[in-house]
Formats: sequence, structure tokens, C-alpha cells
Amino acid sequence: MKEGEGRLPEAALARLGREGVGGRLFTAAFGPDELALVRAAGCEPVAVVSGTAVYHFGPAPLGIRGSQEVSALSQAVAQAWQTALDRLLEEAREVGADGVIGVQVVRSRHDWGEGVADVLAQGTAVRVERGDLPHGRGGRPFTCLCSPSAFWAMVTGGYRPLSVVAGHVVWALGHQTLTHALRVGHGQVELIGMTEGLYDARELALARMEAQAGSLAGADGVLGVRLVEEAHEWGPALFEFRAEGTAVARFADREPPRPEWVVVAE
Repeated sequence: MKEGEGRLPEAALARLGREGVGGRLFTAAFGPDELALVRAAGCEPVAVVSGTAVYHFGPAPLGIRGSQEVSALSQAVAQAWQTALDRLLEEAREVGADGVIGVQVVRSRHDWGEGVADVLAQGTAVRVERGDLPHGRGGRPFTCLCSPSAFWAMVTGGYRPLSVVAGHVVWALGHQTLTHALRVGHGQVELIGMTEGLYDARELALARMEAQAGSLAGADGVLGVRLVEEAHEWGPALFEFRAEGTAVARFADREPPRPEWVVVAE
């Protein structure tokens, strides 16, 4: 695979060919209990799919004084995340899948060099065999962070997944903010500057996630939103904030199911 290209390696293509259209065996990243829920939602598992991107993020800019975003690193993190997801989608298309459920995206640091990390996206590709879920073959398969049980509950509740969405922010607290914190940090007081900086970063990550969801045709909301905060090797006062979730759309002309009372006699 050449730099900047999304072609899959030959080993991946050979495996996907065995598990794709006409294949006799399927693979799934979940057990038999969750398999039953996936089938109840109208889908059949096809293959475990993944996408990888190894990125050099480079050094952090020097001389950051105030609390602010490091835009270059934010963009690099977002690009690495999206590249890994795009390659996961390519594997899903290769096996004729309509979607990928249980998607997980993780970044790992290695000793290959300073500022180098790999981003891995993985999940279980599925085909829609019955029900109201749309077929994604020939187009863009849906992606979903939800577990199989949450996926079943989503479909049963009248929603369908569209795409994994995320907002990324790399934030520097800056030398001035840290210096002030050290001066007052011996007492039991809130460090207002640090609190405000972290708030700003989280809100920006959420806003970017919502903007990405809003750009999808038919999106009605984002389910399973999760906020992730990580300190990084780029510097002692650098943090990454990620807001992630699954953009969903309502099924047309479908009422949500009414809850039923169940009485259990002991």
C-alpha cells in the first residue's frame, strides 16, 4: 500500500475473498448471545474487518503561552482516525457488506520514532437480509459504534445507524496557565484557568462531532456519545479530547414500540 493510497494489501484481499460473497464461513467479534440479537435485527455477520493508519504526528509547537488549541495536531489526529475508518469501509465493501457494527477505533504508541502512532479501526461487517434496514452494497455501508445488543435496541426503537462521527481537539494549557496553577496549587482551590481550558476543549470536540453528524443526509441525532480525554507524549500540558458517537436516522412511518408490563412470579 503506497503512501496516501487506500488500497488493501494482498493478504487482506485474499482473506476477505474467502469470507465475502459466496463464502462458506463468517467471522464475528461477538459471541452467540449477541449473534442472536444481530439476527433479530435482520442482519447476518460476514467478516471481521479493520483499517489501519500509521501516522507521524510530528513535534508539538514550541512557545505556547496561553490555553489554546494546537490546530495542526488536531487536524492530524482527525485525519488518522478518518483514514483508518475509510480503510475499514473498503474492507466492508470488499465482502459485500451493508454495514459494520461494534466499531472500535484505538490509537497505540510505539517505539518506532517520536510522534509516531498507529490508529486501528475494527468491527464486524454485516449484511441486511430482512427488515427495514437499507442495503449499502454499491454505496457506503453504515458504521455503528454500538454493541450488538445496543444495535438491536436501536433498530427495534425505530432508528437506523448512518455513520460513526467524531470531533477531535488537541489542546495546550500553555506555560502561563501552568505557571499560575503552580503558584496557587498548594491550597485547596479550583484552578480556574485550567478548568476553563478543559471546558473549551470538550465543547469544541462536541461541536465538531455534531457538525459532522449534521452534514449527513437524513441524520436526526447522535446516539452513544462518549467523551474521551487523553494526555499525550507530545508535551506535559497537551491533551486530546474526542467526542464520538453514531449518527442515526428515524425509520419513516414507524412508531416506536410501546413498553409492555411483565410480571414475574417467584
